[in-house]
Amino acid sequence: MIILQEFLKSKKFGETILVENDSPLGIEALTSYILEYAKQEKLPVLIEDILDTFPIYIKHLKLMNRELDLSSVNVMKIGGVEDIGNVVSRLKLESDPSIYISRYTAEFSRVASKENFIDMIFGVDRLFTLDDTGVLTYEILASMKQYSTRKDRLAFYFVEKKIIENIPTNPLLALEDIGTSVLMLNQERDILIIKFVKDAWSIKSKVKEIKISIEDLT
Repeated sequence: MIILQEFLKSKKFGETILVENDSPLGIEALTSYILEYAKQEKLPVLIEDILDTFPIYIKHLKLMNRELDLSSVNVMKIGGVEDIGNVVSRLKLESDPSIYISRYTAEFSRVASKENFIDMIFGVDRLFTLDDTGVLTYEILASMKQYSTRKDRLAFYFVEKKIIENIPTNPLLALEDIGTSVLMLNQERDILIIKFVKDAWSIKSKVKEIKISIEDLT
């Protein structure tokens, strides 16, 4: 637990962390821990919930008897209908990718904290599955690259590896290139394994992976 906290404390605002999940409960456990960390550090949190992905993980946590207090967590809904947390924005998906990105940019600017904050993005992998031509994928990646230069946010993009690897346009390499850090989540029974695929702290501290009980994280 302490070493995971050290990793989070090493992250600077302006960094983008890609979390590739290949475990049954990895995103749920890490989400719970990051939200608790943000609460302890008194950091504002913005959840970007694309196509009702965030509620899926919250339901899993409830089945694990873990109830999260999300009353102070702002949520930006992008598509979907299921509300969890303090929903401050609703954005419809558009057939024209450029219109969608334009409206997303305006809404994000409106709801983003005016101070340093943690931005947790769920469901971008689902968004990629809607793209038949590659245009939407290109627009999203370009937008992500632009936002990665913001110095007031620490971003976590959570993606399901099995979903993203089966997308014809498979943007995984591009996502890894945008991320300042890349984590891979695996699981052995009730133990979560966090592997550092790309991370400056990992190299400096000579930590290749962290193994933690999922129960301890939640």
